[in-house]
Amino acid sequence: MNKVLKLSFLVGLFLFAISCRGTDTDRNISNNGHSISFNITEGGFDMDYQASVNSNFRNAVINREEKINSGPFSITSGFSPFISKIHYSSVLSSSTSKASVFSLGVNVKYRVIVYRQDGTYLGQEVGNVSDKGQKFFANLNLVGGQRYTFVTYSLNTTADPPVVPTDNLDSAVLNLNGLDGKESGTDLMYAINENVLLSGGNTVLDVVLKHQFSRISISVENTDAKGTPGQPDYIKGSYALNNNTTGGFTGKINNFYSSTKISLKNGSVTGTNSGEASIPGISTTAQTFIINTGGETAYKTTITIPVGAIAIGKDVNRSPVNISIDGPAKAGLEPGRFYTLKLKFNSDRYTDVNGNTVTKGTGIYAVIGGYKWARYNEGVANKNPTVNNPDVLRKEVHGSYYQWGYQFTVADADTYDGSISNWNRTNNTNNKGWNNGTEDRPIKTSNDPCVGGFRVPTHSDLRTLINNTVQNDVGSFETSAANYGAAKVFRSKKAPEIQLTFPNAGFRESTNGSLRYRGYGGYYWASSSYASNFMSSETGILMDKALYGSFGNSVRCIAE
Repeated sequence: MNKVLKLSFLVGLFLFAISCRGTDTDRNISNNGHSISFNITEGGFDMDYQASVNSNFRNAVINREEKINSGPFSITSGFSPFISKIHYSSVLSSSTSKASVFSLGVNVKYRVIVYRQDGTYLGQEVGNVSDKGQKFFANLNLVGGQRYTFVTYSLNTTADPPVVPTDNLDSAVLNLNGLDGKESGTDLMYAINENVLLSGGNTVLDVVLKHQFSRISISVENTDAKGTPGQPDYIKGSYALNNNTTGGFTGKINNFYSSTKISLKNGSVTGTNSGEASIPGISTTAQTFIINTGGETAYKTTITIPVGAIAIGKDVNRSPVNISIDGPAKAGLEPGRFYTLKLKFNSDRYTDVNGNTVTKGTGIYAVIGGYKWARYNEGVANKNPTVNNPDVLRKEVHGSYYQWGYQFTVADADTYDGSISNWNRTNNTNNKGWNNGTEDRPIKTSNDPCVGGFRVPTHSDLRTLINNTVQNDVGSFETSAANYGAAKVFRSKKAPEIQLTFPNAGFRESTNGSLRYRGYGGYYWASSSYASNFMSSETGILMDKALYGSFGNSVRCIAE
C-alpha cells in the first residue's frame, strides 16, 4: 500500500511540473545561476482589417482616394492598409489576418532589462540578433525558483539602443530623442515577459517585439489609364515626375513627434516635441517611413509637397500641395499598423489661348505629358474648335506646307496638286535654321513659322509625344489628291480623352513642288538639324531624315 502511495505522489509531482511550463506569463526558464539566452523575433504589423473573401478583397479592406486639383494638376492620393502577399493568402483562409512573426535584419541590436517580481531593477545588456549563441546576465546570478520580468526593446538599428534608467519598473520611463522617421533608428519595438520562473539549466526565452509606431509606404504611380473615358470603369493614369530619375522629391510630414516617452511597464507611448520631418526620395520606388503617432489611436497629419516638386514636362506646381495622412477610413493612423500611400499626378488637358483648362469643344491646345501642342497644323486659317473641329477631317484642318528652315508657306491645302512654278530647290544649309539652341534647350529663330509663344518641335519633342500616346488610324490610307479624310490620332496613354489629330496631308516634292501621298501619310518637320528629322505617319510612325530640306512638309507647333 505504501509503495502505491509513493508512486502516485511521484506521478502527481511530475504532472505538476509539466503544467508549470504551459504559459508565457508563468514560463519556467531553466537557469543554474549562470545565464539566459533570448530568441528575438519581430511581431510584424497588425493586419486585422475585416474583409469578405472574394476577388474584391483589396477594395473591401478600404482603399480611400482623395482628389485634389492644384494648378494644372489633378492629384489623387490612395490610402490603404498594406497587404502583403503573405497576409493576402492568410486572409483568404480566414476573415481576419493578424500580425505575423518575422526575423529582424542582420546585426540589429536590442536591449534587455531584467527586474525582480516587485519591479526592482537588476541590470540591462545589449544583444545582437545575429549572435544566436549570446548569453545574458551571467554576472547577476539569477536565482532558480524565483520569478523575474524581462523588458526588451529595439530601434531596428545596428547601433546600441539608449541606456534605460534604473528606476523601479512601475515608474521606469525611457526618453527617446532625435527620431527622424527613418526605419533604422525610429522603428521602436517593445516586448515584456512577466513572471518568468527560473528553475536551473540554461534555456532560451522567446521574445516577440511589437511595433509601437506606424509604418507608411509612399510612392508615385506611373500607370496608364484603364477603362473607357466617361464610363464607370474609367481610371485616369498617372505620370512619373521629372525628378523620378534623379532621386524623387522630398515631402514634409507635419505634426511629427521627434521625441517620445515610453513606459517600460506596459509599452505605452507619449509623443513630445512635435514638428516637421522630411521624407526624401519619394518616387515610383516606394519609400517606407516610420510615423511616431505619439500614442494616439487616431493620429492625423499631412504631408506637404513643396513648390516645384511636382513637375511633368513643363508643368510645375507653383503652390505647396498638402496630402492628408488620416488613415484608410479617415479615422486616423493606429500604432503598430502598416499603411500604403500611393500618389497619382496628371496634367493632361485642353487649354484656351490664355492657358485656362477648358473642354475639348473649346480648347485650341492640348497638353500631353506636360507639353502644350497646337491642335491644328500651322497654316490653318480658322482655329476655332467650335466651328472648325480639328478632329473632324476635311480640307480646312490640313494647313500649309513649309520647306525646312524657311518661314513662309510654299503651298496649302488648296494649292494645285501639280508642279509649282519657281519652286525653291535650294536647301537651307544653316543647321540652326529653326533652332538656335540645342536639342534639349531649343531657342526659336526668326525663320520659325509658328505663331508667338510656339516653335517647330525638335526630334525629341516628337519622340516624347509618340512615347506618351497611343496612335490610331482614322480614314482610308490611300493616295489621292482629294483624300482629306485620313489621319493619325495620338491619344494620351494617361488620359485618352486628350488627343491630337495629325492629318495625312502628304508632302510637296523637293524638285518641283508637286503633291505626293495625300491621304497615305502625314509628313511633319522637326527643327533639329539640316536634312532634318521628320515624322511620317504612313502606316506606322517613323522618325527619319529627309534627303532634302526643299521638300514641303507640314508643321505642328509646340509651346516654347
